[in-house]
Amino acid sequence: MSLGARDTRPVIEERLLQLYRAMTPEQRAARVFVLTRTTRTARQLSAARIRRDHPELSDREVEARVAALAYGRDLVRRATGIDPGPEYE
Repeated sequence: MSLGARDTRPVIEERLLQLYRAMTPEQRAARVFVLTRTTRTARQLSAARIRRDHPELSDREVEARVAALAYGRDLVRRATGIDPGPEYE
């Protein structure tokens, strides 16, 4: 089974899966909580930098650029109609 990570070697990905399978439900829930909090913090930091560098952008445009960091320019452009710019390829 693959997690779909393009930047992770298969041997490492398999080890990660083994570790997750060995966790109790409580441990897995705690891990999800930590990962969710980490992702939220990263998005908040990204939004703060985008706002600092581009104070003229609306909140929606900032959100589109943050989404483009995670999902790519093309998907954001198709989903929102906002082009975050070539730096988000």
